[in-house]
Amino acid sequence: MKLRRSYAIKEGGEQDFAISTTKLTGSNGRVEEIHWVQNSGKPPFDAIEGTETTQPADLVLLAMGFLSPEPLVLEQLGVEKDQRGNAKAGAYATSAEGVFAAGDARRGQSLIVWAINEGRQCARVVDRYLNELPETDPREALTVGASERAGSTELGADPPRQASFGSGQGVD
Repeated sequence: MKLRRSYAIKEGGEQDFAISTTKLTGSNGRVEEIHWVQNSGKPPFDAIEGTETTQPADLVLLAMGFLSPEPLVLEQLGVEKDQRGNAKAGAYATSAEGVFAAGDARRGQSLIVWAINEGRQCARVVDRYLNELPETDPREALTVGASERAGSTELGADPPRQASFGSGQGVD
Protein backbone atom coordinates (compact mmCIF):
# COMPACT_ATOMS: atom_id res chain seq x y z
CA MET A 1 0.00 0.00 0.00
CA LYS A 2 1.12 3.57 -0.71
CA LEU A 3 0.25 6.77 1.07
CA ARG A 4 -0.70 9.13 -1.70
CA ARG A 5 -0.85 12.82 -0.95
CA SER A 6 -3.47 14.78 -2.79
CA TYR A 7 -2.91 18.08 -4.55
CA ALA A 8 -4.70 19.76 -1.63
CA ILE A 9 -1.90 18.79 0.75
CA LYS A 10 0.74 19.96 -1.72
CA GLU A 11 -1.07 23.32 -1.83
CA GLY A 12 -0.81 23.84 1.91
CA GLY A 13 -3.74 21.83 3.25
CA GLU A 14 -3.41 19.71 6.38
CA GLN A 15 -4.39 16.10 6.68
CA ASP A 16 -5.56 14.31 9.82
CA PHE A 17 -6.71 10.72 9.99
CA ALA A 18 -9.39 9.11 12.12
CA ILE A 19 -10.76 12.22 13.82
CA SER A 20 -14.37 13.19 14.40
CA THR A 21 -15.46 16.79 14.92
CA THR A 22 -17.62 16.88 18.02
CA LYS A 23 -18.65 20.54 18.12
CA LEU A 24 -17.88 24.14 17.22
CA THR A 25 -17.94 26.80 19.92
CA GLY A 26 -17.85 30.56 19.90
CA SER A 27 -19.80 33.67 20.80
CA ASN A 28 -21.88 36.34 19.08
CA GLY A 29 -22.52 34.05 16.11
CA ARG A 30 -18.79 33.56 15.38
CA VAL A 31 -16.84 30.34 15.63
CA GLU A 32 -13.84 30.47 17.98
CA GLU A 33 -12.89 26.84 18.51
CA ILE A 34 -13.29 23.49 16.82
CA HIS A 35 -13.46 20.39 19.02
CA TRP A 36 -12.57 16.90 17.87
CA VAL A 37 -11.67 13.46 19.13
CA GLN A 38 -9.60 10.61 17.71
CA ASN A 39 -11.76 7.72 16.51
CA SER A 40 -11.20 4.04 15.85
CA GLY A 41 -10.66 4.62 12.11
CA LYS A 42 -13.20 1.91 11.25
CA PRO A 43 -17.00 2.09 11.09
CA PRO A 44 -18.79 3.03 13.25
CA PHE A 45 -15.81 5.31 14.10
CA ASP A 46 -16.09 5.00 17.86
CA ALA A 47 -14.51 7.86 19.83
CA ILE A 48 -11.33 7.06 21.75
CA GLU A 49 -11.61 8.39 25.30
CA GLY A 50 -8.98 10.87 26.43
CA THR A 51 -8.13 12.12 22.90
CA GLU A 52 -10.35 15.20 22.93
CA THR A 53 -8.63 18.20 21.32
CA THR A 54 -9.57 21.81 20.64
CA GLN A 55 -8.09 24.17 18.08
CA PRO A 56 -8.68 27.92 17.73
CA ALA A 57 -10.63 28.78 14.58
CA ASP A 58 -11.83 31.95 12.86
CA LEU A 59 -13.42 30.18 9.90
CA VAL A 60 -14.56 26.61 9.29
CA LEU A 61 -15.00 25.33 5.76
CA LEU A 62 -16.75 22.02 5.23
CA ALA A 63 -15.39 19.92 2.35
CA MET A 64 -17.68 16.95 1.98
CA GLY A 65 -17.59 16.01 -1.67
CA PHE A 66 -19.53 17.74 -4.35
CA LEU A 67 -22.08 16.79 -6.97
CA SER A 68 -23.72 20.16 -7.56
CA PRO A 69 -25.18 23.04 -5.55
CA GLU A 70 -28.33 22.30 -3.59
CA PRO A 71 -31.07 22.39 -6.25
CA LEU A 72 -33.65 23.82 -3.84
CA VAL A 73 -31.39 26.78 -3.00
CA LEU A 74 -30.83 27.61 -6.68
CA GLU A 75 -34.54 27.22 -7.35
CA GLN A 76 -35.55 29.48 -4.44
CA LEU A 77 -33.08 32.14 -5.61
CA GLY A 78 -34.33 31.88 -9.20
CA VAL A 79 -30.90 30.85 -10.54
CA GLU A 80 -30.77 29.01 -13.86
CA LYS A 81 -28.80 25.75 -13.85
CA ASP A 82 -26.51 24.29 -16.49
CA GLN A 83 -26.77 20.70 -17.79
CA ARG A 84 -24.82 19.38 -14.78
CA GLY A 85 -26.96 21.17 -12.19
CA ASN A 86 -24.42 23.90 -11.43
CA ALA A 87 -25.33 27.58 -11.23
CA LYS A 88 -25.29 29.03 -14.73
CA ALA A 89 -23.01 32.04 -14.26
CA GLY A 90 -20.74 32.80 -17.19
CA ALA A 91 -18.95 35.78 -15.65
CA TYR A 92 -19.96 34.97 -12.05
CA ALA A 93 -23.33 36.79 -12.23
CA THR A 94 -26.26 34.39 -12.34
CA SER A 95 -29.67 34.84 -13.93
CA ALA A 96 -30.97 36.18 -10.59
CA GLU A 97 -30.27 39.85 -9.90
CA GLY A 98 -27.56 40.28 -7.25
CA VAL A 99 -26.75 36.55 -7.00
CA PHE A 100 -23.25 35.41 -7.96
CA ALA A 101 -21.60 32.01 -8.13
CA ALA A 102 -17.98 30.86 -8.25
CA GLY A 103 -15.84 27.78 -7.80
CA ASP A 104 -17.50 24.38 -7.63
CA ALA A 105 -21.00 25.89 -7.63
CA ARG A 106 -20.27 27.47 -11.04
CA ARG A 107 -17.79 25.15 -12.77
CA GLY A 108 -18.31 21.85 -10.97
CA GLN A 109 -15.91 19.91 -8.80
CA SER A 110 -12.38 21.12 -9.43
CA LEU A 111 -9.02 22.00 -7.87
CA ILE A 112 -8.44 24.24 -4.86
CA VAL A 113 -6.38 26.66 -6.98
CA TRP A 114 -9.37 27.18 -9.26
CA ALA A 115 -11.64 27.79 -6.27
CA ILE A 116 -9.24 30.41 -4.89
CA ASN A 117 -8.86 32.07 -8.28
CA GLU A 118 -12.59 32.07 -8.97
CA GLY A 119 -13.34 33.45 -5.49
CA ARG A 120 -11.00 36.37 -6.10
CA GLN A 121 -12.38 37.07 -9.58
CA CYS A 122 -15.97 36.79 -8.36
CA ALA A 123 -15.20 39.21 -5.51
CA ARG A 124 -14.06 41.79 -8.08
CA VAL A 125 -17.29 41.32 -10.04
CA VAL A 126 -19.39 41.64 -6.87
CA ASP A 127 -17.45 44.77 -5.88
CA ARG A 128 -18.18 46.33 -9.28
CA TYR A 129 -21.87 45.37 -8.90
CA LEU A 130 -22.12 46.88 -5.40
CA ASN A 131 -20.39 50.07 -6.55
CA GLU A 132 -22.73 50.28 -9.57
CA LEU A 133 -19.83 50.14 -12.04
CA PRO A 134 -20.05 48.54 -15.51
CA GLU A 135 -20.02 44.73 -15.38
CA THR A 136 -16.57 44.37 -16.90
CA ASP A 137 -13.45 46.47 -16.98
CA PRO A 138 -11.49 45.61 -20.15
CA ARG A 139 -8.22 46.22 -18.29
CA GLU A 140 -9.08 43.26 -16.06
CA ALA A 141 -10.47 40.94 -18.73
CA LEU A 142 -9.53 37.33 -18.10
CA THR A 143 -9.69 34.33 -20.35
CA VAL A 144 -10.97 31.08 -18.96
CA GLY A 145 -8.38 28.35 -19.30
CA ALA A 146 -5.62 30.37 -20.98
CA SER A 147 -2.35 29.64 -19.29
CA GLU A 148 1.36 30.27 -19.59
CA ARG A 149 1.69 26.59 -18.76
CA ALA A 150 -0.93 25.35 -21.26
CA GLY A 151 0.02 21.99 -22.66
CA SER A 152 2.86 21.44 -20.20
CA THR A 153 2.77 18.07 -18.47
CA GLU A 154 5.61 19.06 -16.17
CA LEU A 155 4.41 22.34 -14.69
CA GLY A 156 0.75 21.57 -14.02
CA ALA A 157 -2.13 24.01 -14.41
CA ASP A 158 -2.22 27.57 -13.21
CA PRO A 159 -4.94 30.22 -13.03
CA PRO A 160 -5.93 32.09 -16.19
CA ARG A 161 -3.72 34.88 -17.42
CA GLN A 162 -5.01 38.25 -18.52
CA ALA A 163 -6.37 38.45 -22.01
CA SER A 164 -5.71 40.88 -24.81
CA PHE A 165 -8.47 43.18 -25.98
CA GLY A 166 -9.13 45.94 -28.47
CA SER A 167 -6.02 46.30 -30.65
CA GLY A 168 -4.67 42.97 -29.42
CA GLN A 169 -2.36 44.65 -26.91
CA GLY A 170 -2.40 42.56 -23.75
CA VAL A 171 -2.83 43.89 -20.27
CA ASP A 172 -0.29 42.53 -17.80
